[in-house]
Amino acid sequence: MKSSSQDPDLARRKRNRNVVIGGIIFLIPLVSSVFFTFGFSSGLFQATGIILLICCFLVGSYLLPEHRFIRSQMKMAEDSNQEDGSQGAVSGDHSKSDALPAKVRKPISRARLKSLHQLLFVLMGLALSGYTLFIFSGSITSSNENAMMLFLGTYILAVLGLSFTLGNRVYQKDWWHLPIQARLPHSILLIIFSVAAHALNHTEIQVFVPYAGWMWAYLGAFHISWLFFPFYEKLPEFGRVVLAFVYGAGVLMSLYMTIFLLPLMAISIPLMLGLGLSALSFTPLFWLLHMAAGYHRIQGERDPKRAYWLGLTIPAVVISIFLWKWGGIQQDLEQGKDRYAALAQPAYPEWVYLSQAYPKTDLAEAVMMSEATRQRSFYEEGFDGMTRQYEEFVRHNPLPIIGRLLNGPFAVDRETRVKVLESKFDARHMTHRRLWTGRDLETTHVDSEIELFPDYRLAYVQQTIQVANQPLIGQEHHWSGRTQEAVYTFYLPDGAVATSLSLWVEGVERKSRLTTRGKADSAYTEIVGVERRDPALMHWQEGNRVTVTIFPVERNDSRQFKVGFTMPFHVHGDRMTLHSLAFDGPDFSDTEATISVRLGEGQQVQDFDLPAGFKEQAGRWTYEGPWQPNLTVEMDKTPLGTGTFSFLDETYSLQEIEYQPRTAEIEEVWLDIHAGWTYEEMRKIMEQIPWEAIWVYTDSAVKVTEENHDALFAQLHKQAFSLLPFDQIHDPAHALVISKSQPGTPLLMDLDGSQFAHRSIQTFTSDSFVPIMWWDLSDTPSDYVKSLRELRLIDWYGGAPEALSAQLSSNTFPTAPESTTTMNLPFAQLQLVRTPGTQPNTAPDHLARLFVYQDLMREIGRQYFDRAALEENWVRKAELGFVLSPISSLIVLETDQDYDRFGIEENEETLGNAQVNPPTSLGGGSVLSSHNEDGAVPEPHEWALILLVLMAGGYFWRMKARNPQQIA
Repeated sequence: MKSSSQDPDLARRKRNRNVVIGGIIFLIPLVSSVFFTFGFSSGLFQATGIILLICCFLVGSYLLPEHRFIRSQMKMAEDSNQEDGSQGAVSGDHSKSDALPAKVRKPISRARLKSLHQLLFVLMGLALSGYTLFIFSGSITSSNENAMMLFLGTYILAVLGLSFTLGNRVYQKDWWHLPIQARLPHSILLIIFSVAAHALNHTEIQVFVPYAGWMWAYLGAFHISWLFFPFYEKLPEFGRVVLAFVYGAGVLMSLYMTIFLLPLMAISIPLMLGLGLSALSFTPLFWLLHMAAGYHRIQGERDPKRAYWLGLTIPAVVISIFLWKWGGIQQDLEQGKDRYAALAQPAYPEWVYLSQAYPKTDLAEAVMMSEATRQRSFYEEGFDGMTRQYEEFVRHNPLPIIGRLLNGPFAVDRETRVKVLESKFDARHMTHRRLWTGRDLETTHVDSEIELFPDYRLAYVQQTIQVANQPLIGQEHHWSGRTQEAVYTFYLPDGAVATSLSLWVEGVERKSRLTTRGKADSAYTEIVGVERRDPALMHWQEGNRVTVTIFPVERNDSRQFKVGFTMPFHVHGDRMTLHSLAFDGPDFSDTEATISVRLGEGQQVQDFDLPAGFKEQAGRWTYEGPWQPNLTVEMDKTPLGTGTFSFLDETYSLQEIEYQPRTAEIEEVWLDIHAGWTYEEMRKIMEQIPWEAIWVYTDSAVKVTEENHDALFAQLHKQAFSLLPFDQIHDPAHALVISKSQPGTPLLMDLDGSQFAHRSIQTFTSDSFVPIMWWDLSDTPSDYVKSLRELRLIDWYGGAPEALSAQLSSNTFPTAPESTTTMNLPFAQLQLVRTPGTQPNTAPDHLARLFVYQDLMREIGRQYFDRAALEENWVRKAELGFVLSPISSLIVLETDQDYDRFGIEENEETLGNAQVNPPTSLGGGSVLSSHNEDGAVPEPHEWALILLVLMAGGYFWRMKARNPQQIA
């Protein structure tokens, strides 16, 4: 048995050990916090320094009372020994404690120390939990800081926290039986290690891509629960049940992440010699052990125990349902493949049949997109390139990863998956060709200028957009993100056309040139894919879409480009509406916008409505604030202007559209039935049409009878959409197609090279072909139908079955004939007119641009599937109006030598890039011209300069004639 005289020495050694440990734990974070707080300008690293400083203060606050307590115990032991020695001879029966002075006996109580420690650990845990969520979000951007410094700060906390915990002997086998004071450091240590692991993940040592939104919320929830679990006994019944549920749910997530990292753990073991960094790969295993061990604490209570198992069961059930649905979706794909294989001469590509069979549900969309947007696990072999191309959309989502591992890959190739995504789920922006990643890009500012011409029912909308490369935390120096490519998709209202593109190169605006789509695409891919220099490219896409690609956007830098669109108003009764441009592109959730709206020269408007936030100033309406993607401008319909615009000996004007009744001699009616139809709609239509005239297409033309119509409807109703091959129509001049548009259908360009395209060419180019009468039961046509209408391949009508019945009863349909000199814009209730000759320019040049575009689409229509071979024949017309079209594109290259190298000549005799007009006045009228034309009439200040030069020349000549020697 140890003598009592050894107690003071033991206490002294313990005190000295704590002083050394406390000094190390206190000073190192203190130095680190000062380094982070004052060594970086970023708020992120300053926040890291503040967190370190808080933890340093809390640890110091922990050690100070602990040191005082040990000193008091040592003093009490020394005084007790002295008292025993001095009073032992007098009386051996007196209590030792009675002889101790009151001051020394209890300078600080253990209960007070315990409560203080609990408070300090709670504060530390809350600070670290908030920081964990900050790191989990994965959406914080920074500029020039070194991400490794961020990791080192958190790693210092982890190492020191482990030393502190082990040094105080709170890491024991049965930690859940320890008092609160001992359990708290263990929970906080787990949080610190989790923070360090995720901070390392933000460096170039990246294991997980950014989590799906629900996942980081899930992880954050059970991280916070670790902080409350040490107080389990003090929580109310409801709190213990909730905590047990979260622990149970956390077990399954921890198990998943542990299994996901198992291959990495095997590699990490021999690498632990290097600073032990690889030990962080075991973090999910620590989670699992911690949360599984928590069950021992609650197994004696009925409700918390049930909640624990419920939390474990619900995620397992969700995963099971997901896997079951995944298997069903794969079966639907197999049915589409079987249908395609059974056809001797299929009309469509295989992906069309797969899309028709593939369900249109949120889960089906998530499953199909997961092939492009999920993180690949360590257990998968091979690489198909999809994840690399869509890197900016990739997220770590456990559900598709588990589904892929357990159910296997889809039995379709990469191209087929892309086509299904494009046609079925309107994912064309995501699947657009990307030569470089764009994962770190952000749209920072949009400057919109809108010039209204109410008298001509059109407007010119110009947008100057800034896009910046702002990498995520830890990606500032990642090799794959230094140079990125920005892709934008603009969605235009009906009738709108792109007429301008500019790119700023080294601070100077360079305007685009118009050339064939093939030349522009070839130049862009060569420069971006090989030479890596500055181009901008604008392509026309079906469905009223325009794509713009900008390259390069360097890390921590930004680019600026400008686009312009000529847009007709949409007329509804006595009101006119201009819808703003919506677009997809780099993140614009925090985009700031400046919008300026003004009337063109000489224009007047009544009852002008703008959204809230606009201010009128100096004849303009301006807005500054967050980007508004759904801006709408409304006004009263004004009388149509009589102004004209002349160019190259042709004059363009407007007139009200006039419809004439067209007697319909309908001999065959085709019902384009799919899942969007109802049985009642079919029956109402059939009541108006003789049975012998009704046809449907089910891989072949089938006449509908009273006996088979129910079976045919059931068969066709299983298809998500339908595409009627035009060659199946026996007499297009006397046929009526009845369809019902819905989103999620292929486009004409998707069918290039198919049997559908080949047969359609033969039908469209035949001498007997006329536009087919097409009745749409939906008021809004699909992108496929819009293309057919814009290409003048169909005469489109829309309305409910009752409206169709009225037209069939009267046997007439309204029509407004077009010709080479008149083009219709029915949604604007006007007709564009072209006449020979020249008149004063009293209207905007956008009249010519709209006419050229509509006339070009009419010419392309019947030869649409041969457009690539014929684009050289049509590009001159597109160049005249400087309009984007299926055969023409706009491109900006860095130098004039680049244009020459790719054979892209400077456009001549063209309206050129459109631009917003400065207000001008000539004589008594208004001249509204936005073109930038070579050889245009000089402006007033230019006339003045010319006159001044002539006067100076005349004066010089006269002086020389008077005194030639002096002049000489």
